[in-house]
Amino acid sequence: METKTYWEIFTNNQDPAEFIWYYGQGDSIVAVENFLTLYPSFLGIMRIGSWKETFSSEVPEHKDTVRFALRLHLEDTRESWGKKIEELRYLQMQQVAEEKARREAEALAAAVAKVEEEARERDQIAVNEEADSSAPVPEPTDHVPAAADNLDTVAQVPAECAQLSAADSQEEAFSDSSGDSPPPRDGEQS
Repeated sequence: METKTYWEIFTNNQDPAEFIWYYGQGDSIVAVENFLTLYPSFLGIMRIGSWKETFSSEVPEHKDTVRFALRLHLEDTRESWGKKIEELRYLQMQQVAEEKARREAEALAAAVAKVEEEARERDQIAVNEEADSSAPVPEPTDHVPAAADNLDTVAQVPAECAQLSAADSQEEAFSDSSGDSPPPRDGEQS
């Protein structure tokens, strides 16, 4: 069998450049090895169609024979797929460079956002500190708090209540005995 026949049978006449790129990323020897590891075989015998068909042939194809035939076919057709592999490599390098640039841009954007956030936090802290420093700070005093200052007033309230209570008692007593209205209080007019 010719190498082209092996190529047609085992790879289904796949485009050599696509085959090399898919299985070997541009390396023909690696592509053939990777392809053969994925292709069904039994004790080094490569399957053609079904296993029944494979073992019913007079001489089943061995893995080493297929390996040699595929490599030789690729070397014979190198002119047809060589330029396409170079183009695919160039495209891959461009994609890698673009991906790297995108990741770097994302990292830079994240770093800028972090720095801006930290600057906003510092500005907010400075504004809060400035607001705190501009508020009047009560000076410490030696006297008792304001609630204690009202003790004199609180003490006066029961005394006034007692006076009012006494005045009301006098009014009741006066009205009970004479029936007339009581005399005016201090500051009142009759």
